[in-house]
Amino acid sequence: MSLLTTPLDLHQVDRDEHGCAFVICDCCKKEERSLRLKLSRENFLIAATHLGWRSMQSEHFIFDSICPSCCKELVSFYEVREVAA
Repeated sequence: MSLLTTPLDLHQVDRDEHGCAFVICDCCKKEERSLRLKLSRENFLIAATHLGWRSMQSEHFIFDSICPSCCKELVSFYEVREVAA
């Protein structure tokens, strides 16, 4: 089993009706939002990537955006599976 983890792309960062940038985890549905209205999507993408937001895919799933805690859980799950295999 292989697991590919990559940084987010700009198309995964959206803006709400107030103009705040945000990203939603495809796994647990957690939202990360900017607190500043004037923060660009590009700068929010840099911050989200720094915090640990990623895109992840394997033979079984594709997550366009995944939060740091879900990313950590999936990586550890796949590490255990590779050791057992």
